[in-house]
Amino acid sequence: MSRLVANAVTDNPAPDSDVVELDYDERHRRRISMHTTSGRKFLLDLPKSVQLTDCDDLALSDGTTVQEYLKTLE
Repeated sequence: MSRLVANAVTDNPAPDSDVVELDYDERHRRRISMHTTSGRKFLLDLPKSVQLTDCDDLALSDGTTVQEYLKTLE
């Protein structure tokens, strides 16, 4: 089984994108293991560190995208 990798931030979201929620402090990243709200796991592996912003779309190696949202306080 190959691993699923997000290697780019894109502006082409898919209508059925999965979602990853991050705290504000978790949004400056280059490489980290993540999981979506539906439980799908992937590796964020960007060429350089970026500050993710609300609603950024991460392009995954299987051709799908994951939308990043700021985690809401409960």
